[in-house]
Amino acid sequence: MFGIWKACDVEEKRAPARIDPSRIITYVTYKLILSPKFKRQLIESN
Repeated sequence: MFGIWKACDVEEKRAPARIDPSRIITYVTYKLILSPKFKRQLIESN
């Protein structure tokens, strides 16, 4: 897949660990957008 990746947003969620609730685990989600690099990659929608 060819294209240009752009980072949009970073989302962090904190939750207690299942085994040891005194520990906090941070889950990080990176939201990315893939933009076409060439005009041939564009698809017309009807």
